[in-house]
Amino acid sequence: MIEVSLLEVLRSGRFGPIALGDSRTRLRHLLGNPDAYAITPSEDPRFEGIWLYGDLEFHFYDETDTVWMIYTDSFDVPSGGDAIGLDPWVLRWDMPIAEVRAALDDAGVGWEPNPSPPPDVESIQTIGDVQLGFPTGEGLQMISLYRGYPYRAP
Repeated sequence: MIEVSLLEVLRSGRFGPIALGDSRTRLRHLLGNPDAYAITPSEDPRFEGIWLYGDLEFHFYDETDTVWMIYTDSFDVPSGGDAIGLDPWVLRWDMPIAEVRAALDDAGVGWEPNPSPPPDVESIQTIGDVQLGFPTGEGLQMISLYRGYPYRAP
């Protein structure tokens, strides 16, 4: 099991020992087999587009077979299942945007409104490139770490 602090992810954009651009092989080495798979472009589960650990989705870019996004939109309090000891900090499903902004400010995590959020979603981006999404009139429902599609390690 690896340990990850969501507060540190918000600050730094680093998900513990996992980095955007890591290979599928490295992710399996660090976390073991995923709890589930999603998107099935092939019949071989080693090449599934998304691996799930608890509430967390690790999205792979087909061309390079590397992680380009870590995402969740299905959580009460974010969890990484048995493979990831995730400290969710204060974040929870449907947390009002004003509460999230105040918590980020209190923790000294820089943030700004996302200049190009998805339709019907208010979004803020932290200094660590984490997007927090709030569908219009609702609280927190999306957390994602990515740096464009697809992310390619420098």
